[in-house]
Amino acid sequence: MVNFRKLAVVAAAFALCAGAAFSQPPEATQAQWVRKPTPAEMLGSWSLEALKVGRDAEVDLLCTVTVLGNVTNCAVVREAPENLGFGASAIRISKLFEMKPATKDGKAIESRVRIPLKFNNPTPPMIVEPDWLKRPNSEQLGDAYPPRAMEIGKSGKVVMECEVTVTGNVHHCAVVAEDPKGLDFGNAALSLANLFQMRPALRDGEAIESRVRVPISFSCAGCQAIGPVQTRMHFRSPPWLAAPTFEQWKAAYPAKARAAGAGGAVNFECGFKGDGAIGACAVQAENPRNLGFAAAARSLLPHFKSISLDGDNKSTRGASVSLTIAWPKDVVAGDVARGAPEQFRGPTEEVIRAAFPKAAAAEGVTAGTAILQCGLVEGGGLQQCRVVQETPAAKGFGAAALTLAGDIKLSLWGTDGQPVPRTVAFRVPLKKSN
Repeated sequence: MVNFRKLAVVAAAFALCAGAAFSQPPEATQAQWVRKPTPAEMLGSWSLEALKVGRDAEVDLLCTVTVLGNVTNCAVVREAPENLGFGASAIRISKLFEMKPATKDGKAIESRVRIPLKFNNPTPPMIVEPDWLKRPNSEQLGDAYPPRAMEIGKSGKVVMECEVTVTGNVHHCAVVAEDPKGLDFGNAALSLANLFQMRPALRDGEAIESRVRVPISFSCAGCQAIGPVQTRMHFRSPPWLAAPTFEQWKAAYPAKARAAGAGGAVNFECGFKGDGAIGACAVQAENPRNLGFAAAARSLLPHFKSISLDGDNKSTRGASVSLTIAWPKDVVAGDVARGAPEQFRGPTEEVIRAAFPKAAAAEGVTAGTAILQCGLVEGGGLQQCRVVQETPAAKGFGAAALTLAGDIKLSLWGTDGQPVPRTVAFRVPLKKSN
């Protein structure tokens, strides 16, 4: 059962200044503002209690400014009036602060800064809170259940904070509470975010962006029978029947990485749902960090889908899978996908023997190859194939390869972590049976 606490929003004018008491000698410089939150980013910071009262408020935060200019470890040292949620709003807003660090003898140093915030509440507009239209059902919650937690019979609870767009989409979610930690319940909850749909909040009759807190409960009653980790299937290079397109992959390239001219990669370990789609995913490695690659890669996960049955006709539900998503900077700068296609299904030996050119066999030729160029479609199938080259020439190997193309399927995602081109060229060998 998914419950939630709604957060109404209001545009708030604010005055923001910083003063700090430093113990540095005269040659030191104090931290200075680089970026303050915009009025648009203040949306969602007000509590319902504050809106109902309609009061102005002042909050003082005491925060640490790191040598990188990040503002962390903020604490409320003054809040007036109290008990209306302004302190919590100020803490939430502090995540948007960015400062030029203090220096000493020309070197950046960590410092403490006191930040006064003033919340000016204009005449409150009429607010209609967001309301749910669609939430994950019990089967979808089960598909997202963290495999390790299921195996040890552990239940969990997560609270996400998300943005609700003017069209009612829920995105930019972040985990604000997770119990217990270390079993991947947070990532499981994030994987469900795209399944939520809301009726957007209204301000004076017009849809506006808002924020909501979404508690999600994962109940594992009776799931101890799943068994230990060692018995679970794991796929390192599964066939991807659906995957992000080159355009989607390129659009997800993080803005910070683009500005830095950097490439990067993220390695996930994920669980499979019953239909072959990806459930909960945990980041195993992100390189480099702090450029947005993990968030960018996570935004692409809903586009992946693999097989629902393995080679022994067993369901892949609950199996784990390794997945790499990479952005080599030279590829991102281009206009062509370069992921290496990998064949996961092909014709049987009997079909290949039957397709061997009879004219070539009559002349004593025992082997040949053809290179085909084909369009790659959803599901890994090929279409509109043509012969690019055949060896030996004029012996029928090109035509024979074309008859086999319908039995060939290629993965839509490369093992190098990149999208496979939707037009591919590949070699088809043919050999005469003895």
